[in-house]
Amino acid sequence: MKKQLLLLVFLMMGWHSAYAQIPDGSIAPDFNATDIRGFSTNLYTVLDSGYTVFLDVSATWCGPCWGYHNSGAFEGLWDQYGPEGTNEVRIYFIEGDASTNEACLHGPSGCVGGTQGDWTAGTLYPIIHTQGPSIASSYQINYYPTIFGICPLDKKVYEVGQLPTSGLYDFIGTHCLPPPLVITTNSVTKIKCHGTNTGAIDITPSGGVPPYTYLWSNGATTQDLNNIPAGTYTVIVRGQADTEGISDPIEVEGPAAPLVLTLENSTPVGCNGLLGTATVSAAGGWDANYTYNWQNGQLGETAYNLTVGNHIVSVTDDNNCKVSITVNMAPVVYPTASIADPNTITCSQPSIQLNGTASSSGPDIVYQWFPGVGGNIVSGGTTTTPTVDAPANYTIQVTDLVTTCISYAVKNVPANLVQPDANAGPTQTISCLVPEATLQGTGSSGSNFSYLWTVADGGNIVSGGTTLTPVVNAAGTYTLKVTNSINGCTRISTTTVNGIPAPMLNTTSGTLNCIASSVALITTTNAASPTFKLDGAQWLYLLPAKPYGERFWIL
Repeated sequence: MKKQLLLLVFLMMGWHSAYAQIPDGSIAPDFNATDIRGFSTNLYTVLDSGYTVFLDVSATWCGPCWGYHNSGAFEGLWDQYGPEGTNEVRIYFIEGDASTNEACLHGPSGCVGGTQGDWTAGTLYPIIHTQGPSIASSYQINYYPTIFGICPLDKKVYEVGQLPTSGLYDFIGTHCLPPPLVITTNSVTKIKCHGTNTGAIDITPSGGVPPYTYLWSNGATTQDLNNIPAGTYTVIVRGQADTEGISDPIEVEGPAAPLVLTLENSTPVGCNGLLGTATVSAAGGWDANYTYNWQNGQLGETAYNLTVGNHIVSVTDDNNCKVSITVNMAPVVYPTASIADPNTITCSQPSIQLNGTASSSGPDIVYQWFPGVGGNIVSGGTTTTPTVDAPANYTIQVTDLVTTCISYAVKNVPANLVQPDANAGPTQTISCLVPEATLQGTGSSGSNFSYLWTVADGGNIVSGGTTLTPVVNAAGTYTLKVTNSINGCTRISTTTVNGIPAPMLNTTSGTLNCIASSVALITTTNAASPTFKLDGAQWLYLLPAKPYGERFWIL
């Protein structure tokens, strides 16, 4: 009577209870069971093997259950898609009513609780009786028959209803196919420094059928990539049940050029407490927002007040790549002050040019010369080549305007201004009886000395004008010049030559012819008490000479 009332309720409600079954999409409760043939099974083991499981939860006394059981829907599903077919599904008949005994599955004989007939006839799939009621309870059965489909990938259970074989199989396509395998790129780490293997890719796969395997374009088989160089990467993720996903290209960026740090310029450590500076410049890398850090704590491209020694400076780019260089501040360097050995001031070279060109030079170098006692700078006192005209010590001061360091050099300028000896000798006298005289000059002697006589006041040099003893034949002034060829110095000395001049004569002339057979010649002279002599003519008579020096000749 109880079973009949329950069946009536099911029929009145269209086999539905007012209470919901286990919700569709729930995780199917696992169970262990032994079928009436003695074969044990575990639901999750079957699901994990990739089979879609169908449960027919019925009661042997249930008429609609018997009707669906005999519809051939499960038999067709088992034959086509079970172990002897495509091997995609497993089917279990679950006796859900605890009040019936196992005999009810074989027909009325010995049945307690009621049966519609022999449920085992022609049924090749497993029939579970002993654990059936507990399975029905775990699935919250409220009516018979309840047909469930359980997907292998996610173990989710759905009530599929009393469908024909094709409808049951379609359930697999609509509910149990794995979702698309999707690859999500969580993060991409750029290369830290150019040329390094510091990139990384972090991905998360979803969908498909876990567990997953990975094959990256660089051959890696891990889920994520670490310590990789810049480049483009793809990954193929494979799951179970032939699920597969391929990522879009993933770009691991790297800087176009290495990060470099160079010393642009510096000012050296100088004198008088002057400290150095240095300026650096970065290029390449992730070329934005460079950060400079000096070992002494200074920030920025330029460091100030640097002492002698090494100073480390680093630059960090926008991706935290860091490079360092060492800037060396050399010890104080004094400029070079140097003077070449000077020439000697002489009579022929009264001024010379000093040569300080071996001293330091450059736009920051200045010069200043200082003369010692007796010295004199004619010009160029702030150049490396001043002109001086006096013997003395001369000092060059070389100053480096950048370092304020000063150096000095001193050279003595010698002089050779010694005059040679020169003496024209004593006064000489010439006359008509002694018409020539040899001057007796003296002077410095040697191959480097030369002599030169010059005349004035009527003097005349016959010979030896470049010797100390020239021959002269005229009264006058004679000057001796002695020259030292080494220093060009000269000295002169003057002497005189005195003499009686020859008397002056003046004779008139006449012409002899046929008419004038004789002529008178008149000779005059300035000589006192002269004597006369006529050569080369026949004279007739001679008139007496006049006292004042006149004589008449008759020819």
